[in-house]
Amino acid sequence: MGKKIIFLVLFLGHTVVYAQKLENNLKKHIKILASDSLQGRLTGTIGEEMASEYIQNQFKELNLSPLPNFNFIHNFSFTYNLNPHSNPTNTDTITGKNVVAFLDNGATNTFVIGGHYDHLGHNEYKLSRDTNSTGLIHNGADDNASGVSMVLELARNYSQNNTIEPVNFIFACFSGEELGLMGSKEISKIIKQKYPNTSLMVNFDMVGRMDSSNNLSIGGVGTSPSFASVLNKNKPKDMNTKLDSSGVGPSDHSSFYYQDIPVLFFFTGLHSDYHKPTDDTEKSI
Repeated sequence: MGKKIIFLVLFLGHTVVYAQKLENNLKKHIKILASDSLQGRLTGTIGEEMASEYIQNQFKELNLSPLPNFNFIHNFSFTYNLNPHSNPTNTDTITGKNVVAFLDNGATNTFVIGGHYDHLGHNEYKLSRDTNSTGLIHNGADDNASGVSMVLELARNYSQNNTIEPVNFIFACFSGEELGLMGSKEISKIIKQKYPNTSLMVNFDMVGRMDSSNNLSIGGVGTSPSFASVLNKNKPKDMNTKLDSSGVGPSDHSSFYYQDIPVLFFFTGLHSDYHKPTDDTEKSI
């Protein structure tokens, strides 16, 4: 991860001072969230619950608040079809947990910073790219403990930097992403209704495996007329940024785009461990 992923934090949170402490915090979050004890964080399991408690406790330590009239943890339920083609009646009803915190700066506009924390568990739903991996823990260090670590450290920065920013912040860690963006579909509707002046959603998904090519993909650039010029003006010289205009893709920013909220999606690329039991901590830090 190192300095390249720290850039992603600095890109959005310019007042971060202690880079080494920041890097250590990022590594700590990934080690905990991608540990075997969380059993792959599958939505609706004890592993997901343990991860949600960890995230909630991080928000509480920062003295953040839940959204008004909500708790930090938002439960949501959905039906998941186990065999949509061969047996459309074979379904599970699953209850997932979004974890959401609010930093109220008394501003008119609100930014959402988010990423999903669920993963594949033991491949119960046959979503692994390793066809022989059922029963094996899929820890999802890059996908997406790395993104959650970004959300947590941006929450730390914006809540502890002794600066009242000109926007409010919602920090959201979604579950149900691997099963169809289910958590972000739910919370994006709530945010749009309660905070209609939400002017940006930033999604971090798989940001822990930047290789020597220094490639960073940023999606959603076309969803606001100002994004391209701002990103091009501020990108570091040693990083190859690939800008994509679309606000739609296989991650949670799509849910917000469909609520007519401008989005940006940060992603350091696919790799051979994607959706396999080998997406482990030591490869992301």
